Amino acid sequence: MSGLPCWYASPQSSVGLAIQLACLAVTTYVLGWHGKPADVGALVIAVALATIFRFWSYRTWVWRPQPPAAAQPPAHTVLS
Repeated sequence: MSGLPCWYASPQSSVGLAIQLACLAVTTYVLGWHGKPADVGALVIAVALATIFRFWSYRTWVWRPQPPAAAQPPAHTVLS
């Protein structure tokens, strides 16, 4: 994957980053909480939500269960 930016190589990670930034923005600009304790609390929740999203997305799109293989007839062997 040379030549591709890191956000293009893994869209799940990019969405996870957006979730983290959105949580931080909500606590700062919507709720009006400022200071280190508010930021740390927001980031703890944000990391948890982003991790849950990444787990779900990788399990859904990356690690898809393989369909069962079709039954193969037994190979015929010649014994001499």
